[in-house]
Amino acid sequence: MSVYYPKKRWKAGRDILGIAGTTFQLHNGAQVVPTSGFEDVGFPLRVETPPQIWAYALEIPLTLTDPTDAPVTGPLLFEIDITVEQGSVGLAAATPGLGAFASAETFVTADAGPTKALVFAKEAQSCAALILRKVDNGKMPSVATLWGIRCAKAKDAWAEPALGPSAADPGATDVPLSELAAILGLGDTEQTEPAEAGAMIWRAFDASDRLPIIEADRLGAHLGFAEPFALAERLLEHPLTQWRMERDDALILSYLYAQHAPRRHLEFGTWEGFGAVLCAQSCGAEIWTINLPDGESTADGSAVYAQPVAAGTELPPSTPTFANSSGALYVQTDRGERIGWRYRAAGLENRVHQLLCDSTEWDTSGYPPEFFDSVLIDGGHQVNVVVNDTDKSLPLLRPGGLCIWHDFCPNPEALESSPAGLGVSEAIIKNWARWRPEFSDIFWIRPSWILLGVKRR
Repeated sequence: MSVYYPKKRWKAGRDILGIAGTTFQLHNGAQVVPTSGFEDVGFPLRVETPPQIWAYALEIPLTLTDPTDAPVTGPLLFEIDITVEQGSVGLAAATPGLGAFASAETFVTADAGPTKALVFAKEAQSCAALILRKVDNGKMPSVATLWGIRCAKAKDAWAEPALGPSAADPGATDVPLSELAAILGLGDTEQTEPAEAGAMIWRAFDASDRLPIIEADRLGAHLGFAEPFALAERLLEHPLTQWRMERDDALILSYLYAQHAPRRHLEFGTWEGFGAVLCAQSCGAEIWTINLPDGESTADGSAVYAQPVAAGTELPPSTPTFANSSGALYVQTDRGERIGWRYRAAGLENRVHQLLCDSTEWDTSGYPPEFFDSVLIDGGHQVNVVVNDTDKSLPLLRPGGLCIWHDFCPNPEALESSPAGLGVSEAIIKNWARWRPEFSDIFWIRPSWILLGVKRR
């Protein structure tokens, strides 16, 4: 029987937080109704957020003190006793003036019941406040009751490599799938066959269910390519928590395209066209790329991919723009003429077939089996979208072809702050039994956010 792997790295040490004399602050029309037992900031207190997603609601300024009067430095762990009565909220530490998050955000939903939410911050000196905000797409405010907050110096439970996750152990050659499932909060189980929406059929992972790790500098030798991956050392310049596709994974993708030399390449997720340019400049492939025609947005219509417009900037009339609740102007970067502008600017449009549709509605019947030599799955990162895109790709991928999932990483520290990575990883875990037989080889490239599969011949 598999051993449940602990999800959390950081454990609480001794108390160091004092909040005495501070008061909470409300934002964006939020309301706080203290329930009883006023003490310092008034715990317990009931918070009603604004109805808008991502809107800040509550700010609790922090006064960090050490009983020994020593300076408060190093990592901290906040333990927040909370009950969410309606909707979902996010909790995080923030820098002075709420300029930025000083921690990853922890999400709590109404179905969690009374719970202890943990917020980890790497550096105490950056923590000026705790914030609570609404994080769901519902039109109603979220409602939560805070019962108390405790802060302690954080102890690293993975200080010894043997106690840490396999993905972070430089000597590990694979990741037990039970470990990854537990990190995702799924338990040590997997889906064994297709199921109706919302239904899962599971079996327990055993010791043989493992995901191989291939180091980036061994990638060429492992795949039998003529040339080695010469840029592997550049991947060590940034930690996985600060990874960027355009700067880091692009090195690996370009190498794979150049050595595999696909004639026809399929890509989910065009966005501005960076991926199509990368493939086209690395090999002679003809490229099919899919994107939502109106881009990706949340349930309330807010754009997922957007850039602010500086005051006084003149934009072409066709530029897709929108204003947020404060009136600030943004350009939606994955809509209209912004989709794929990079490959057009590079003069590569004659090699690119731009498909504008929802990939879950994409009809593949017009493509012969085994039509594509490689596939990049990097569109929607919700579990159901990743499953759809993979299921539609596999019959179209030739034997020996490469299936590349982007935003996959089994390192829990990196996953903690990546909703996209969580969605892709969950899709892989839940469908492992269905997809694994399709491949002669499947592995995580370390360090990267790439899972690579070679279709069985």
